[in-house]
Amino acid sequence: MKQTAVEWLLNEIADNSKTHNQWKRVIEQAKAMEKEQMIKFANECLKNYLSVKGYKTPEQYYNETYNK
Repeated sequence: MKQTAVEWLLNEIADNSKTHNQWKRVIEQAKAMEKEQMIKFANECLKNYLSVKGYKTPEQYYNETYNK
């Protein structure tokens, strides 16, 4: 079974022996995983909704909604 970004991050937090720079990379990786998961969800479940709203791709939806 695949992990969500949050589940993966919780496992990383359990290993508290990381340096500051390693934690920064872990956080960036968790954000990237979350973005990928959200885009996949949009592709699978919201394709019709997005087209009705005028978005060309799920990534466009994500960027316009969350990258302001």
